[in-house]
Amino acid sequence: MFLLSSIPDMYRKFFMLLIGAPLAVAAQVPAPSTDASPERDALRRAMAKLVTDEPGFTMPAYREELDSAYSRRDSAGYAALVARHVTTLQAQQAQANWERYTVYTGGGAWIRYVYVERLGSMAAVLERSAQQPSADAKALLGQAREVRKLAFAHALYALAAVKVDGRICLEPVDAPYEALKANLGRALDVAAVLSEPEREGLIEYAVTLEKSLAPLREPDKRLCMRGRQTLTLRDESGPGAPARTAPPAPDPARDLIEAPRFTLDPMGAFKPREQWTTATAPTRQTLPRLLTDEVRTLAAASREQGPL
Repeated sequence: MFLLSSIPDMYRKFFMLLIGAPLAVAAQVPAPSTDASPERDALRRAMAKLVTDEPGFTMPAYREELDSAYSRRDSAGYAALVARHVTTLQAQQAQANWERYTVYTGGGAWIRYVYVERLGSMAAVLERSAQQPSADAKALLGQAREVRKLAFAHALYALAAVKVDGRICLEPVDAPYEALKANLGRALDVAAVLSEPEREGLIEYAVTLEKSLAPLREPDKRLCMRGRQTLTLRDESGPGAPARTAPPAPDPARDLIEAPRFTLDPMGAFKPREQWTTATAPTRQTLPRLLTDEVRTLAAASREQGPL
């Protein structure tokens, strides 16, 4: 029987790490940036170490191919790699390791979404495995619950990053945030079955992660788009098919690897670089309240769901 490594340990390690240098470094460069600096390099190394020091951490054997596809923004190539290699839960975990490493070293909106969906897929596999006659159902369901909590925390981080980074747009808009929130519905629905202390802890995790990784995130003009508040994934039902506002069941060969495409107007422009820090600071300060309100609304809307 295959069990994932202890998820709660990751939370504890993360907050212990942020007591030290990385958060102080992040405070010096609190907005998206493309500038190379010793501080950014140190922060990237610290975040990489946080991920790779986890017990039992392994990267996929095809890591270099993933790196290449990601750097080229080759979603088709990425899809082919995932479809070819991710065929077991162990392979899912190795793939998730690469995605988490990429997220924690400054990965953009697409890989943040992919990682959340990957975690949801892994939790679903664990839940199905728990139904087997010879399975240790209690252990498997406990692991599945922790993985869903991790997906929930990173869904909140994905929303927080879009909200903050969008403030550097010359004309900030909410459409990308609302579109992403709709597409992360499955991960966010977990709010209904979490205790209040669990929600508070995961919100704090997401808020801390957003601030810590801000210097590593590059500015994304897609966050400056305006228009319809829908987010589409690749739709294989044929040309001209209506856009989906929510994804179908997870499919590693399709939904988990297709870059989200905002069906919005052409990319906008950024404010002058010297304004980025002052533009993002007020929104960052409101994140705890914003995410708390979002989570309470989600929980109230999903009360009919049973325990994980």
